[in-house]
Amino acid sequence: LFWLSHQVHIPRIALLDPASHLTGMAQERMPNAEIYTLYLSDFLALDIPPFDIVTCLGTIAIFDDLDPVVHDLLSLVAKGGRLIIHEAVNDFGVDVIQKFRRVRSLGDNAYWEVGLNIWSRETWVHAVHKVNPDAQVTFSDFNMPFGLAPQPETMRAWTTSVESNPYQLMVGTGQLLNFKLIELSI
Repeated sequence: LFWLSHQVHIPRIALLDPASHLTGMAQERMPNAEIYTLYLSDFLALDIPPFDIVTCLGTIAIFDDLDPVVHDLLSLVAKGGRLIIHEAVNDFGVDVIQKFRRVRSLGDNAYWEVGLNIWSRETWVHAVHKVNPDAQVTFSDFNMPFGLAPQPETMRAWTTSVESNPYQLMVGTGQLLNFKLIELSI
């Protein structure tokens, strides 16, 4: 949004994140934006007017149940507005709820982490239409235009070259991630 706000005039920008270090950085870079250090459920309780455009970029994968997240996000969108989501999507009819454990943490303090849940196109459309049967759902491929080096934190994505994509996203579980921009028009 920081980049976008310098490309086009956006009269009202609100940013929401439960992490104060992230909202603090946003406040420094975008002093005219409305900044909320809250979870989405707490934000919804504020009774703030809906927005023309809502984005959710790469965060839905931490939730095990897609339906309430889609419901809450769509409640933020004004009639005639759009919700734009950037998320890994499975083009095949399979949904994945994933837990992982880092081998370096094995021992008395080892624990399973959640994340990188991936839903199929069909599940996305079903979740949206349960909230708004008239919503239009459009999927667009999002391909990285440049490479990313592997990081010490192996669950952070990097790119690898495969036959059909020189910048295929990959993570430490060995998964190849296919991200989409999902546009919901209300």
